Amino acid sequence: MIEQLINDQTLVSQLLDFLFITLFCFAGALAKDTYDTLTGINPKVKISRILLSTVVSSILVFSLSDFIIEHFTWKIIILPCFVCGMIGFEMMGKMTKAIFWFNLLPEKYKSFEKFLEEQKSNDTKDEDDE
Repeated sequence: MIEQLINDQTLVSQLLDFLFITLFCFAGALAKDTYDTLTGINPKVKISRILLSTVVSSILVFSLSDFIIEHFTWKIIILPCFVCGMIGFEMMGKMTKAIFWFNLLPEKYKSFEKFLEEQKSNDTKDEDDE
């Protein structure tokens, strides 16, 4: 019974952390979209853009929150939340393009032919070992 209560408190704590992070990511996304509307980049504020940015940035910041809190305080987490909220839509746009993932590959795998040749040589080497 006590173990379940401790686990429930941990779950509630994690949910509150995520809610806090989401709130500040939403504020950053709203500020960015409002700025883009006022400067004429976008014709109007779109809630879909704001929500998508909020979701992407909330997941990113929540996954890094333990690291941030370990090295800093809770007050510092507001900055990454707000900044990630502002750039969340652009991050999602870059992540959906194949070239983004291709550029993350190490240089030796940039050529698909080299990659296939290495895989074949590794497969033949494994067969020779058996």
